[in-house]
Amino acid sequence: MKKLTVGQKRIISEMLSNIAVAWFVAGAITPIFSSNLVVIGFVANLVISLTMTLIFSLGALEMSKGIKS
Repeated sequence: MKKLTVGQKRIISEMLSNIAVAWFVAGAITPIFSSNLVVIGFVANLVISLTMTLIFSLGALEMSKGIKS
């Protein structure tokens, strides 16, 4: 398998970071502005979104490991 170049690693890392931000916004911030705020649903959305944010953030950090600025 061919190794990724530094540029490719940066792009993938940036994409994973953007996905992490999107998960956080969609799951943690958006329900606050919803008119149908149910505590159980809010907590479930918060837990799922924070878990997915953590997964994608760790993926982005792992991908960017070894990239020198």
